Formats: sequence, C-alpha cells, structure tokens
Amino acid sequence: MAPVLEILFAHVSEAYQKDSSLLKTILDVVAESNCLGQVLAIYHGTTVEDPTLLVLIDVWDKIEDHHALQATPGFAAVRSAFAALAADASTATVVHVPFEPAAHIPAAVAGAMRAATGLPAGAGRHGGMWGRTVERGECVMMFGWDAMADHVAFSQTLAQGEDTKAVAATFATEIEEVKTGHVKFTAFKRYEP
Repeated sequence: MAPVLEILFAHVSEAYQKDSSLLKTILDVVAESNCLGQVLAIYHGTTVEDPTLLVLIDVWDKIEDHHALQATPGFAAVRSAFAALAADASTATVVHVPFEPAAHIPAAVAGAMRAATGLPAGAGRHGGMWGRTVERGECVMMFGWDAMADHVAFSQTLAQGEDTKAVAATFATEIEEVKTGHVKFTAFKRYEP
C-alpha cells in the first residue's frame, strides 16, 4: 500500500512571514516531545503564487497512524503549536491522500491522470503521482520539478502535442474545478522508504 500524505494548507501569521524558521523551531519542540508518532517525513513551504499560504506535508504509512497520534494526550500541544503559525487556524484545511490509483473515477479521467503523471522523468522533471482525498474524494495530482521555470518550459513544449490536447480536453469536461500552485519544499524529516 502507498503511503498517505496529510496535506495542510494555512495562511501564515505575520510572525511566520517575518521569520519562517519559526516552523522549524516548532517542529524541533514537537520532535523532542515524541509527539511525531509514526510520521515518516515532513515537508513544508509556501506557495510561489501566494507566499502567505503554507503547505505542510506529513507522510504516514497509513492514515490510522495519524489518527493514533491525534488520540494521544500530547497532540493538543502539537495542535496549539501549529495554530501559532496560522493567521487564522479556523481557516486551515487538511486533507489526506493515498497516492495510488483510486476506484470510482471515470475511466476517461483515470486515463488522463495516468497519462499526465506517467510522463518520464527528464530535464528538471521528476514525474508525478495522483490519488483521491479521503475527506471529499477530490482528485489530487503532484509533480516534482527542479524549478518552476522547468515546469513552465515543459508545459509550453507539451502543449503543442495532440496527446496533451486530448488530456486537457478530458480534464476540462470531466473535472469541475482545477487549482494549481507551486511550492518549494524544505524537508524537516526526509522520507526514506
């Protein structure tokens, strides 16, 4: 079974905007208190499009490991520590995504996702993955790039191909809403399978 990614989106406080090392300080405290449970990796960064939007990714072997951590007495301290980073913690969004092909996706969408994420690694490109959120069943795709410029250059080249036009047409007709963003992640704890 593929690992599950917990993805948190939160607009950050002014304190974090002035000093992003605040997150590492909080993560260090959480790690020292043994409140990380079975988390396999932690990555964080703000979006290029909106530097006030933090994206924090925790990698879990299975979602039950995250639920077990949430049930511990020390988790309240974790929650309050992260709330200090958010401009308004009530607006934070958390989703869990097992990145493996999910059932109950229209065949055309599944085919388009396989085509989009199955592109081979190449100049500045590290491939992609897709899955559905546990919470709402939304489709999520993630791609790895060395730099945003690599993504832009690849997209401009790819847009000329007929296969790409077919994938884009499928997405346009089958998917209600598409959101995109770019994050330069920093690893607090690297994933080592």
